[in-house]
Amino acid sequence: MRPTLFVLLSLSLIAGSLALPLRGAQNDAPATSTAPDPEVEKQRQAAERFLTVLEKTPRRGTALDRLYGYHVEAGTLEPFVKQFADRTVKNARDGAAWMILGLIESQRGRDAAAVAAFTQAEKTLTENPLAPYYLGQSLVLVGQPEEAAAAFERAIARKPPRADLLEMFQALGRVYQRAQKGDQALAVWNRLEKLFPDDLRVQEQIAATLVEEGQVSLALPRFEALAKQVKDEYRSATYRIEAADLKVRLGQSKEALADFEALLGKLNPDNWLYRDVRRRIDEVFLRTDDQAGLAAYYETWVEKNADDVGRQAVRQRNRAVRAVSQE
Repeated sequence: MRPTLFVLLSLSLIAGSLALPLRGAQNDAPATSTAPDPEVEKQRQAAERFLTVLEKTPRRGTALDRLYGYHVEAGTLEPFVKQFADRTVKNARDGAAWMILGLIESQRGRDAAAVAAFTQAEKTLTENPLAPYYLGQSLVLVGQPEEAAAAFERAIARKPPRADLLEMFQALGRVYQRAQKGDQALAVWNRLEKLFPDDLRVQEQIAATLVEEGQVSLALPRFEALAKQVKDEYRSATYRIEAADLKVRLGQSKEALADFEALLGKLNPDNWLYRDVRRRIDEVFLRTDDQAGLAAYYETWVEKNADDVGRQAVRQRNRAVRAVSQE
């Protein structure tokens, strides 16, 4: 019995000694990490900060764009939207929730849902001019221009800050322009001009908006007035160039050429604006492929401006134009 017991004890000790390193190895093995990825956590915290900003001031801008982008990339946009939808169910007077819900729906192209949300936001945020303004923008997108115009008027009536007020007037004017209601659109621009009679930036924005909307005849006198009112010579020249271009579009090419020539007399031939005016003169003829007319124009111009320092360059240009017209 003793030999047997001795053998069993020996085997037990050997097994134990073999098992010890295994246990040590298990203890030394790195535990599975549960800490979040630092970059992911950084993005999450940034999103929370942007949400705080958006809650305080729900409007379009950096906070909305960054927050929306974060949830799109994270695949959490639907739960994020539901969060605000649930808030409106619990409290129908939660104006911030309605606004943010409308902004998100608008951001992802669900304009009808945005209209519904902004409608509620306007009712709950009774002094916020952005609620009816955003509602008007969404109404335009769903094809309701008359309702949109009314919403823009309500936004203006809430006396927004200057920058927002200008945008709202522009939106209102564009609605009327696109609805072919020229008289009402003109009335909007006149109202805006009376609000900011001495602000040339406002005058410029009105003129630029009219050009964008194809109302060239209305934009022309405004650019001509700006050219006379502004004191900076460079800006005055750019306004005069814009006005001359508009005359070309209105079929007043002779008047436009005269204006361009008058500008050449005041500009330095080494200045890029001088070369730009030359290019625009060329375009007056080239837009109708009138090479012969362009050559004749330059021949006459050279004779009238014999002392001009750019005369030789014009002669070279004229020879090139004649060569093209004779091909």
